[in-house]
Amino acid sequence: MQVWDRNTRCEAQIGERALKTLLLSAISLVALATEALYGDVRLTGPELIIEASMEPAEPAWSPDGSQITFVSRALDRGEIFVTDPDGSASRNLTQHPARDQSPAWSTDGAHIAFVTNRNAETEEETFSDIYVMDATGAGLQRLTPSPGRDYEPSWSSDGRIAFTTTPQGFTGPQIWVMNADGTNRTGIVDYPDDVVGEPAHPVWSPSGAKIAYVFERDDREDKFGESLWVVDPDGNNPTELIWDHGGINAPRFSADGERILYTTLRSGVMTLMVVDSDGQNLCWVTTSLERRITAGSWSPDGQRIVVSTRALGDSELWILFLDRVDTAVRGDSWGQLKHSILFGWER
Repeated sequence: MQVWDRNTRCEAQIGERALKTLLLSAISLVALATEALYGDVRLTGPELIIEASMEPAEPAWSPDGSQITFVSRALDRGEIFVTDPDGSASRNLTQHPARDQSPAWSTDGAHIAFVTNRNAETEEETFSDIYVMDATGAGLQRLTPSPGRDYEPSWSSDGRIAFTTTPQGFTGPQIWVMNADGTNRTGIVDYPDDVVGEPAHPVWSPSGAKIAYVFERDDREDKFGESLWVVDPDGNNPTELIWDHGGINAPRFSADGERILYTTLRSGVMTLMVVDSDGQNLCWVTTSLERRITAGSWSPDGQRIVVSTRALGDSELWILFLDRVDTAVRGDSWGQLKHSILFGWER
């Protein structure tokens, strides 16, 4: 068994039978690799922590690993909850009839930023603001009082917040940075003249040196897929790391800053991907969960990922264990994917 830690890459661990299967057909490479790998790899199990009755989504691990925050949509709106990692002691922090979503922990674990439409005059309005509260749900403060849409907050190690905004009167989103009290809001993303598209999903690296974000490029010939970029917090040195034909959603850094997790579309199913923070070693994280994985968040020790899933209209939260990982070579139809990581329940 290959333990995937900070000193290990996604190296090939395949037997002769799997290798022969991979060579049989370039056309059906992904499907044949799946069959071969599931025959050769022993898998052990994820744990269900929040059931479908809560309609959970958007999980995020606290910096000390003691809690997980998530959005519950059980009441046809959004409420911000926290729970212990085993799913016990779930409690509602917001308790408001508005749509509250996108919870994000401050790096000291003392505060949670989130997005809400509670200041919209009608349910149909698309206005949203970023609020912050104590980790207990007290001390509520509105950070973005300007009209428009402010969303997708992410904290830096020094207490600043990166977020996506579509100011009223603008046609597309931008990425800004502000202080923890909402002051000094500054746009940071400046693209080369030959790049056309829209940014989204900013997430600060643990060191605070970079902000990763997704860029939906409109200047590619096939018009499909999205790019993962990083930029300095002052807006300098924007750099494209990878492009994924299946799109890039909800990127998250590992606690050591060495890897980035995101969800994407593979063979018609939402699944997890991991890539080094320099854009190398793109890996397909394959599980035996027969569900679409809509978002994921690393535990601080780097050995677990909490994921939100959907199947037949139901959503759940599961814990996946990276200390129970085997790896194997996997092909990819557009040539970017090199390896896969497999984990799931025992078979």
